[in-house]
Amino acid sequence: MHNYTSIMINSSGELWSVGKGTEGQLGDGTTASKSSPVQVGSDTDWEFICSGQGRHAGVKTTGKLYVWGQEGNGYLGLGTTYTDRSAPTQVGLLTDWSKITAGSRQVLALKTDGSLWNFGRNNVGQLGDGGTANKSSPVQLGAKTDWVDIGSMDERSFMAINSSGKLYTWGYNTQGQLGHGNTTANSSPIQVGSLTDWATCGTGTGSHATKSDGTHWSWGKNDFGQLGLGDTVNRSSPVQVGSSVQWKPFDKVTGHSTLGIIL
Repeated sequence: MHNYTSIMINSSGELWSVGKGTEGQLGDGTTASKSSPVQVGSDTDWEFICSGQGRHAGVKTTGKLYVWGQEGNGYLGLGTTYTDRSAPTQVGLLTDWSKITAGSRQVLALKTDGSLWNFGRNNVGQLGDGGTANKSSPVQLGAKTDWVDIGSMDERSFMAINSSGKLYTWGYNTQGQLGHGNTTANSSPIQVGSLTDWATCGTGTGSHATKSDGTHWSWGKNDFGQLGLGDTVNRSSPVQVGSSVQWKPFDKVTGHSTLGIIL
């Protein structure tokens, strides 16, 4: 995925961005690119951010969801099409958003009530609703309200963990990134194996997740060794990375190209 823009939250809760800005993706109210970081507004309550291809989203400590950048065919979730936003724009009026993650042209969001929501492009079923129709406004994924964590594996594949410790994946699967032992795409969430000890999931060009025992597992695309398994072979099922049991949860930067595991 070619993003060319980086977004960051500092310890004061400020939002900063740098790089390409031609579609407003820097969020600073302009369409000029910047080679040094610029602050996005003056708010100090940013909590989670994620990055897609030319578009970004963020959740504040107030529980409000914001998007900005290139909209395309309704990919910002604002109910409109082809209207770029050069500054963060709130999605609806709700204040119960808790975490977000992004693919190239879609966002998966978790609410405080444990429900999953998404919007954006859906050409290979990456929204997980069983179809392939795009969504220009947030739509709930199923009726369950027991989800506790979310992540994305590449531009068009997603995962989520429920309160029972079960891991589910859906979307694109050409490199085995769904973890089902095959390369078949799924347009609805499918449980990965039968284990119930998954704790947190991350975001990257491979699939990454931690278990409750502190082990770290990876699978999927591995062309540059991003799975951390000592080779460049793709995996279609989860494989433990090393033998350490000291992996901490993934961080609050949940964009496609940022993997936030800390040892």
